[in-house]
Amino acid sequence: MRQILLMLTFFATAASAAPSYDFMDLSAVGIGYAQPGASPDDDAVGVRFRSSLAFDDEWFWSFEAALVEYNAERGSQWKTGLGYAFPLDSIDIAVKVEYGRIDFGLASGDGFSWDAQLRSATWEHFELSAHVGQNNVDPVDQFLRYGVGMLWTPGDSFGITVEYDLAAGDQVDLYAYAVGVRWSF
Repeated sequence: MRQILLMLTFFATAASAAPSYDFMDLSAVGIGYAQPGASPDDDAVGVRFRSSLAFDDEWFWSFEAALVEYNAERGSQWKTGLGYAFPLDSIDIAVKVEYGRIDFGLASGDGFSWDAQLRSATWEHFELSAHVGQNNVDPVDQFLRYGVGMLWTPGDSFGITVEYDLAAGDQVDLYAYAVGVRWSF
């Protein structure tokens, strides 16, 4: 099912205009275990701030910070990096490398990640995206990440985001979802 969802998003993104890399968004997030038998009480919930700033045409700088709570414990995560967008006729391919840190009790560490994303403003006020990447959080785990997202922009600079990601690790598999608002500039 996950592969079908990912492939449908890849095909649906091959439609229209180039998306913006100048934005800030604030999202409510949830993170849980993707293994069978994990209870719904295992979800961590929190808030995430994300931004991107374009410069020199296709280059952009990205930043993300999140605060989450899991079983009365609080944790934080941040990452920042540099990306490049390859504009094609009907879609952008964006690649980025980032460095970040997770502080969550015993599951704390830092490391590098990479990500490749397809983004397309499919209709006038609607963008679909799909991505694949890898995180190495030393000494916690190494994850292969992939996911899908959408952005609906009813106005010129305001939008609503919805995202779903899966992360397959060496020790644990996770899923994450986010719903938020975005301001493009």
